[in-house]
Formats: sequence, structure tokens, C-alpha cells
Amino acid sequence: MAPHQRQVLARGVDFTTKEVGRLVGDLLPSLRNVIPVKVQTERLPQGASHRPSLSLDLRPTLSGGAIARLDLVYGDPPVARLVANELQLLGKTIPLRDVLEERRLLSEAEQSLRLPVGREIELDALELMRLSRDRLPLFTGKVNEGAERMRARKEAAQIRLSERGDRVESDADPKALIRAWREGAPLVPLKKGGFAPLPTAFLEQHGHLLAELVAASDKDGALPPHTLPAAAELARALDQPPPADLGALRPLVEGFEGLPEVAPPAGPRRACAHTSSSASAGSASCGA
Repeated sequence: MAPHQRQVLARGVDFTTKEVGRLVGDLLPSLRNVIPVKVQTERLPQGASHRPSLSLDLRPTLSGGAIARLDLVYGDPPVARLVANELQLLGKTIPLRDVLEERRLLSEAEQSLRLPVGREIELDALELMRLSRDRLPLFTGKVNEGAERMRARKEAAQIRLSERGDRVESDADPKALIRAWREGAPLVPLKKGGFAPLPTAFLEQHGHLLAELVAASDKDGALPPHTLPAAAELARALDQPPPADLGALRPLVEGFEGLPEVAPPAGPRRACAHTSSSASAGSASCGA
């Protein structure tokens, strides 16, 4: 121990109630590594051994982003977390600090998530997508239920036409999918949470057709009858059977060459001859 440290201890150091966690969890364990320590009070709580770990909390925002908080915590469930290099107690248990493991975890957090530790940060929708796609898969710490629901899967978002051909169906909101495609977003939010890549190859060939159908749908997603031919074209692109309701329209559109000739009604026929004179604009006489 350095001479100045001995002088400080010889004079005595006072700790407030709020500093008990630092005393028990940090200073006393450090002192025990260099000198014998004797605790003469029963009022001081005993330190408990808990392994430190990283914990990520994500809470969605109305704008499509999230509030992210990455913490270095002790215990499961956590009994303390590290804030500004000091333990913030979350209960009555005081964990013994493992400074070396803390440093390793902080380095891991910097490399994997690249988020600050011990404070909240707001992510916009694009930042959240990139976090879910690129960094969250590398994270080995704990994630809360909200973060678990925001993971990005590898499979692209699914698109299909309903059996009757009266609506576009997807595990993402069809309008959100079209918007993400037009904006060049890397992912699209899924209805049940999380993100998925866009079906880029399909959209490159049939995106405009899909966009027209989605735009024509009503507020409940139903397609009007006049879109059935376009829905049939989308069904072919998806390797699906044609819409069931298309059968009623098929006779009207297949083999159409014009209206059939209709025979005139039976009965006497009259021929009319038009004459004109200078006294009148014209007259007509009809005979059998």
C-alpha cells in the first residue's frame, strides 16, 4: 500500500449511507487484497458474490424507434448496476465488485452493440433496424422481452394473395412493406414484432403491381372487384392459383370478339323518304 493511502486510513474515512454499497462492494474487497481487514460493526451488510453481466432493454416509441438502455448489472435478477463507475443498488443486497470482469464486459459492449452503458439513448426507426440486423446478433448478454421482440430474422417478409383474391396478405403491414421498399430501407417491421428483410428480387419485378393493389385496397385491406385481373396477375407471379372470384369474370374477358348480331323484330317495315322545300326545313313521307 502506498504511504499516502496509509495516511488516509490512519486519519479515518467517513462514509454516508448512500456510500455503503461502494464501501462493501468495492473498497473493502480491494483492501483485503493488500492488508488484513477487521469489521467491528454488525450494522454493515455483508457483501454477496454475484457475477456481473450485460443487460439490454429496448422499449418501442410511437415513431417506430426505441428507447435503448444497456446496463452492466450484478445478479439475476439484478441487485445492482454500474453507473458512472459506481454501483447503484437495486435492492438490499450489496454485490462484491469484479473490476476485471467489468472491464471485459464494457469492452464487449463497445464491440458488439456500440451503445453507452448506464444511460438511456433514443434510436430512430432506421437506427433500430440496423441495431437489430447488424449488432444484436453479436450480443451475448441478456435482453428484455421488448428487445427479444425487436430482433431481425434472416427470412424475408412473406407476401401472398388471399384464396378469394380479395386482399394482399403479409406478415408485415403491406403499406409499411411498400413504403420500406420505396425508401430503400433495409428491413420492414413485422406485425408480431421484430424485423425482416424485404423480398427484394420479387419487388424489383412486381413491386409496382403490388403497390397498385395495396393502394386500391380499402381501410380493412379488401380489394375492390375491378382489381381482380391485377390480382390474378399477382397470383401468377406468386405461383398461386388464380382468385376464386375471377371465374365469374372469365367469360367476359376470354375470347371476346365483339357484341353478337341481333335479328330485327318481326312485323311490317316502312321506308321513309325525306324531301325538302324552300318553305320548310324538310319533310318525310313513309309508305308500307
